[in-house]
Amino acid sequence: MTIPGRGDLSPPHRPHRAGRWLVTAAVLAILVGGGYAAVMWLTGSSSAKSAAPPQPCPAAAQAHGVHPAQVDLVVLNGTARIGLASTAASTLEQRGFQITTVGNTPTLISGVAVVRFPHRLRRDAQLVAAQISGATEHVAHVHSIALELGPDFTGLRSRAKAKAAYRHALAAAGSTPQPTCTPSS
Repeated sequence: MTIPGRGDLSPPHRPHRAGRWLVTAAVLAILVGGGYAAVMWLTGSSSAKSAAPPQPCPAAAQAHGVHPAQVDLVVLNGTARIGLASTAASTLEQRGFQITTVGNTPTLISGVAVVRFPHRLRRDAQLVAAQISGATEHVAHVHSIALELGPDFTGLRSRAKAKAAYRHALAAAGSTPQPTCTPSS
C-alpha cells in the first residue's frame, strides 16, 4: 500500500521457504514417531518382550502347587450361626492363609461350603477346597477367592488330610503349571 508522500508502508518481503519447510518436516517427523510409539504401546509389541524365552517352572511349583501364604481369602458365613466365618477364618489363618475379609453372604446357602474363584486362581481355590470335606468349587466373575460356609459345615479337615486332598486334586487336574512359566519335560 502506498500513501502519497509516505512511500510504501508494507514491510520488505523476504522469502522464508527453507525455514517453513524445515519446521513442517520436523512436525511431521514428530507426529509419525508419536503415532508409531502409540501403536506399539497399544498392541503391546516390544522387541524386548518377544525376545525373552519363557522361564521354566520350578520343580516345587509343578509338584506341590500353591502354598497357603500365597492365597488371599474372603471367608463368608452363609448360615444363621453366629461367628462361624470368624472361627473358620482364624483356623485358616493359623494354617498360613491370608484372610482379607470375614463377613456374611447376602443370602443363606446350602451344603457344606462353596469356594468361588476367578478362573486364573483355580489352583489356589483347589487348596482352599481341600481344607473342607465336601466343599464345592465354582468359577465366578470375582476378583479373589471366597469361601462361603453352609449349614452342613462342621469344621476343617486335619492338616494331613487337607494336604492329601490337595495332592489328589492336583493329580486329577494334571497339575497345570503357572502361566508365567513353561513345564520342563
